Amino acid sequence: MEFTRDFQTMLNVELQPAVRQIVERNEQLEEENKRLMEKIHELLTEVTAMKATRHKFKLDCESLLANHASELLSPSREMKQKLKRQRRQIENLQNQLTSTKTELETVLQEKNELQDNFEQREDALEKNAQAEADATNSCKEMVQSLNHLIGLMTNSGVTSNSQNSSTSSRLRANRDEDLILDFQDLPSAVSYLQKKIVLMIEKCTDVTRSRDEMQLENSNMKQQISSLETTIQCLEKKNETLEECNTKYIKEREELGSAIATLRTALSDIKQNLVTAEDEKKELKKENVKLRIELDSLRDISKNVNLDDDYDESY
Repeated sequence: MEFTRDFQTMLNVELQPAVRQIVERNEQLEEENKRLMEKIHELLTEVTAMKATRHKFKLDCESLLANHASELLSPSREMKQKLKRQRRQIENLQNQLTSTKTELETVLQEKNELQDNFEQREDALEKNAQAEADATNSCKEMVQSLNHLIGLMTNSGVTSNSQNSSTSSRLRANRDEDLILDFQDLPSAVSYLQKKIVLMIEKCTDVTRSRDEMQLENSNMKQQISSLETTIQCLEKKNETLEECNTKYIKEREELGSAIATLRTALSDIKQNLVTAEDEKKELKKENVKLRIELDSLRDISKNVNLDDDYDESY
């Protein structure tokens, strides 16, 4: 009994340092295990947060793709129709612009023709006015000649009545014969002059009527030219408006094309982000597996330490 007690006492004395080391080691392992558990908990919390963030990002991407996939992958029907309408409107505007330019050229040509006709008629009016003046002068000269002739005949008659009675009968007879001859020629001359005057008056009347007609036509031409100038101004204004509309639609088409390119770029970025998210997901899975392995290893170590403690206590 005493030997056994002494042996146990000696054994306890010899084993105390080892037991103390084991206990200290156990405490260190427990602290390390506690730190590792805290780290694992932090990592799990971080992994959970990252999973939640990734899941939310994935849902946002899926929602964005669901709402705008067709619009981002290719222009939507509305965009295509709008672009088609704009192209058709641009074509119509270009056709209208061409038609307006053609119409403007036609109107300018008509204006030039009317201007030429107007100038020709102005020249004709000047010629008619000159002819009228010449005819009037001719009539005046004829009337003056007729008046002069009548005056001569009258003076001749007066002179014959006032001759001295002492003049010889032969000279008086000759003079009376000359007067008779002159008076016999006078009706023919007067009739000729009257016909000539009538013809000149008719010619003056025709010239006056032609001048009035030409003046009326010139007035009408002036009105037509004024109307054509107004039409030209309207066509030029319409041409400017069409060019502005054409420029506007071209700019809108360019902006629409730029918007489509921006949407396609955004889709490409989203796809790249999805690929990156998938890669991050794979990395997180790998880290999760590593953490689980380490956690299992730590749990095994903890179990072994607990078993050693139980063994020491039982011992």
